[in-house]
Amino acid sequence: LVRNSDAFASRTWSACVFDEAHQLKNDKTKRYEAAYSLQKERRFGLSGTVMQNSYDELWCLFDWAYPGSLGDVKHFKEYYSKVMQQAQRHGVDDTTLGRGRDKAEQLRRLLRKYMLKRTKKDTLADQLPQKADNVVFCDMSALQIRASKRLLEMEEFQLLIRHEEPCDCGSGEKRARCCYQECTGPAPLWRSYDHEKHVTRNGYLCPYCMTFPLMQTLIKVSNHLELLKPDPEDEYGNDEAREKFERAR
Repeated sequence: LVRNSDAFASRTWSACVFDEAHQLKNDKTKRYEAAYSLQKERRFGLSGTVMQNSYDELWCLFDWAYPGSLGDVKHFKEYYSKVMQQAQRHGVDDTTLGRGRDKAEQLRRLLRKYMLKRTKKDTLADQLPQKADNVVFCDMSALQIRASKRLLEMEEFQLLIRHEEPCDCGSGEKRARCCYQECTGPAPLWRSYDHEKHVTRNGYLCPYCMTFPLMQTLIKVSNHLELLKPDPEDEYGNDEAREKFERAR
């Protein structure tokens, strides 16, 4: 649509239907401009999340579907979003809270004119089959087991595995609160995730800052070991790393 926006806009369409219409949440993007340039008589948008983050996104979506349906953006902000946002703040008085609720109800009534809401419970409950979850546990291959064990022996993993053990410096603190907040050895995973951006010592964010990256690494091993192969675009050590990987098979 973006690449051929002029061609699409020059034609007369009986209707325009957009799936995942919540992607039209920003009127400054080329996608929105291209979608907005299409004929305005019949526009339909399908979305499971009409408003994702802000009231501005809601206005953009409805102004695309039915231009002017929520007024101009300045009016919408002053009349609706500003009042409702004030009511959502912590510790507001009852008057402010009441005004926000009134505006929310007004906006809800207005949206009903342009939005058809369907739920599985209301419209499809008698048509959908019962959900059945079949959990199948698959054993890892011998190579996956070897890779997992080697990963768990790495310094990055050991920082987390042993984080609650008493520090060996004799301070009485736990390792993660004392001398073992960051890696001191080669630690390739630690270095690759730019650990210096995380707070250490005073902030106590590391070694816990590596929790999710290390979990993702283990998931790659369990899903498919090929995901850990060296990137072909890498210049350093690529051939050697690939040869070691093939020998490990």
